[in-house]
Amino acid sequence: YGKGFSYALGETLKLLSGLNYLRDTQNIQPILVCHTQIRTINKPTMEPYDSFVLKLHRSLCGNVMEWADVILFVAFETIVKKIDSGFNRKDSRAMQSGKRFLYTSGSMGVDAKNRFDLPAEIPADWNEYQKLINNFWGGTTQKTQKTQG
Repeated sequence: YGKGFSYALGETLKLLSGLNYLRDTQNIQPILVCHTQIRTINKPTMEPYDSFVLKLHRSLCGNVMEWADVILFVAFETIVKKIDSGFNRKDSRAMQSGKRFLYTSGSMGVDAKNRFDLPAEIPADWNEYQKLINNFWGGTTQKTQKTQG
């Protein structure tokens, strides 16, 4: 009982090692896609709070978080509108605009990170993301070009 997670950890480490090889030798930017789940975070100096975290076993999650250069959280833009509900009352309603954003750094409600000095929130647009990554590397598209020059 419980050996499946040990096996999965070994296989995940092999996968990450293979992705490192592709990144380092073939200049490929590996992208992993993962669902999230809500988990209660308990910190000794704070009240417990809920956060979106990677939907992986805890041992796998830590390894993936350490390995990744960027962990992005995708969310729809939410706007809170005040609606007149009569009798001098206003109710608040959350509405989505349909625009998606990428959160690039962690907060109390989202697991995210980046090693490329990205703004905390960017539009969910591949061209915009790639432009910001290229700007970090000095206008080049390859990590190795920055370290050589």
